[in-house]
Amino acid sequence: MPIDFQTFIHPHQEFRSYTDTLSDSEFFEGSEKWNAAEVYAHMIRSIRPVYLACRLPSPILQLFFGRANRPSRTSEEVIEKYQKVLAAGGVSSAQFLPPSRHGLDKRQKYEAVFQKLTTQMAQKTARISEDKLDHCILPHPLLGKLTLREMIYFSIHHMQHHLEHLQAQKKI
Repeated sequence: MPIDFQTFIHPHQEFRSYTDTLSDSEFFEGSEKWNAAEVYAHMIRSIRPVYLACRLPSPILQLFFGRANRPSRTSEEVIEKYQKVLAAGGVSSAQFLPPSRHGLDKRQKYEAVFQKLTTQMAQKTARISEDKLDHCILPHPLLGKLTLREMIYFSIHHMQHHLEHLQAQKKI
């Protein structure tokens, strides 16, 4: 079954709505976990390569990464695998880490880039063929080889994961 626009965009819109409620100091405020600015930077760095992969023709993806030799996992199975990796100490690889310094001028840039990228990704996701979703694979730095469908499931959960952490930090 194709992944519809709303399924992808909803958690990203929730994140954007939540961060809209934050003052500039809250947006950039440091803590033991990432602040909103760092989450924006991380999510942009995480979603961009998946979006680029979605735009490539299937034969090109398969030339670089191969073809799936198993059926796609369900969203729940992908989430379970991710949670196990995190529980075992898995962390983001360097290429996906946010920059160490942020200026107030970055807030609007992050919001605009994030909005554009997530909308484009949601639109593209809704139009990907079933064959491409289930037969093209991509490398994930923590989870290994994932089908494109699984990578999209991961992207949806990944946003929810970071939103929940930000919300929990504000309550402390």
